[in-house]
Amino acid sequence: MNKLVFLDLDGTLWENENIPHSAVRAIERAQANGHKIFVNTGRTRNEAIDVLEPLHLDGYCFGAGSEIYYQGKRILYEPLKKKDIQTIYDLLNDLHFGISLEGSAKSFCNFINKGMYLHAFNTMPNTFALLRFLNSPGMDEFTEADYDQIMKIYLYNIEHVPYEQIIPKLPKTTELTEFADWKCEITNRKYNKATAIRTVRKLFDDSYETMAMGDSENDIPMLKEADLAVVMGNGSPRVKPLGDYVTSDIHQDGLYNAFQHFHLI
Repeated sequence: MNKLVFLDLDGTLWENENIPHSAVRAIERAQANGHKIFVNTGRTRNEAIDVLEPLHLDGYCFGAGSEIYYQGKRILYEPLKKKDIQTIYDLLNDLHFGISLEGSAKSFCNFINKGMYLHAFNTMPNTFALLRFLNSPGMDEFTEADYDQIMKIYLYNIEHVPYEQIIPKLPKTTELTEFADWKCEITNRKYNKATAIRTVRKLFDDSYETMAMGDSENDIPMLKEADLAVVMGNGSPRVKPLGDYVTSDIHQDGLYNAFQHFHLI
């Protein structure tokens, strides 16, 4: 049976925006065999499309399911509401959070997140890809028109404020997802990586089954939604139990080996 394959980016398809050659070969061969390959990522369009376009994928699910493309056409676009962005920003700015407003066309970050990116760039190996975020405009460049293209909010809880103190104060239309190292993101509650799969699935008949590949906590919805769930060998311990198959590490041809295991190639 042909498959609709949904790939996370960071830690799954690429690391620091470097895609293993084996992954490129696997995607090309799978497409030639009739499978459809989609990215399903928390990143917004402007944070990834330049690297992805040369792969000629069948489609993209950006911003945790809030912006979706198939064969070059946008089929879903749901930015956060202006009043929700304002509420979240005012609340978390007062609590000294690092804040990045991540947009379809442009992203913005405050000085705390800029400092976090700069520290990582200066102290960690292989972080060239962080320049994308480090060079984002500051909040002083944010305009009224930019409210219409903000898809999600990425946060650094620098003072380790308990999340149970924050979540009840967030707009009911939004949802907070925690990551490691006091990072988290806020997205539209209606959309996630699972709803992205459902949206794309409606475009195809029953001759396709779905397969999702991921490595971290924000991949959990799509791993639960897909017919087949694959977790990377470098994946989070919280995520690995959800996999029908745990493939090898991203640096050990994890994507290629998973495609081979399920006979896509």
